[in-house]
Amino acid sequence: MVIAKEGRTDFTAKRDGLIYFRYAYSGFSAALPPIDVAIVRGGSSIPLYVKGKTSFEDWRKMLTDMPGAPFVEMISERVAITATRKVYMRAPQDDPAEILDTLEQILGWYDALSGLDGSSKLHRASRLRMHYQQDTVTPAKVFDDGIYMYAGNYFIGVPGSNMGDLLDVNKLRQAWSIWHETGHMYQQQDWTWGEIVETTVNIYSLNAQAHFGHPSRLKERDDSTGKTPLDLAARYLARKTRDFDNEKQMRVSADDDDELWARLVMFDQLRRGLGEDFYPKLHRYYREHPLDDANEQDAVKVQTFILRASTVANQDLTRFFSDWGLHIEQETADRLKRLNLPPADSQLSRVALNVASRGN
Repeated sequence: MVIAKEGRTDFTAKRDGLIYFRYAYSGFSAALPPIDVAIVRGGSSIPLYVKGKTSFEDWRKMLTDMPGAPFVEMISERVAITATRKVYMRAPQDDPAEILDTLEQILGWYDALSGLDGSSKLHRASRLRMHYQQDTVTPAKVFDDGIYMYAGNYFIGVPGSNMGDLLDVNKLRQAWSIWHETGHMYQQQDWTWGEIVETTVNIYSLNAQAHFGHPSRLKERDDSTGKTPLDLAARYLARKTRDFDNEKQMRVSADDDDELWARLVMFDQLRRGLGEDFYPKLHRYYREHPLDDANEQDAVKVQTFILRASTVANQDLTRFFSDWGLHIEQETADRLKRLNLPPADSQLSRVALNVASRGN
């Protein structure tokens, strides 16, 4: 990244690729003055689709008129997609507006789940575009372990031909991995301790799955184990002693990631037992009461989560979390007692021990 100075700033790109300019408001003037930007040597135009301005016919013409362009890009108010022309031309050639609309629809669902209702600046959705970008820089050997895509700083990196799935509307509406990586951009660090990073992200994935009208993945059987996540959770909860942080207690096979799915059942039970507004309220509460240190120790995050989930639910969730094997420190138990919250209703307080029953 090159930071421009007042006057003239020259720089040479170190590698091929798209060049982006971020013109940031300094806060010292009422409006940003205009600036001139020029590519002096090299460079070429690429097909650029702007939702609301570019017609599908114009888009097709750009693709025809610029056959040598290495990349294509599509943008809307909240989404940017950058792919190589090669991968794009192998995709189904759906209308870019439909692809962008589908991604914006997912972001809208995640906004609602996160309590980003615009009621204040604190609860306003980001004005940044979510950038879905084909990774043409990272060496292929880095992805040898089967990385499908990954989440960065408000962008989703997609290796090679995997980008084609994001350009296929039908796949996009069924692509758990895309919903998953997008969900990482919504996780709140203050209640994401180490063991659940790859679990709570799927609160958002389940949300997208439900909105698209698909059956819950919690009821989907794994090909290797034959178990559903509900089965895994029931197996874990049948233990006489339970430790939520002990992944071995939740695994059927040492080679699987069963614990991610068993833990997800607990977080989904909070939604089912406390209502669809629980997670929006929880997200808002954490934004309004951030931890003093965003890198607080995991043990502190766990105890804080138990307290705040109870506060948001206006119910003492001690029994629920104890059933699930979360350790509740004495200080946390004392603080819950001082809150004088009513005990969780019988349905929620026993839901952990009835996890195998069918839910929505």
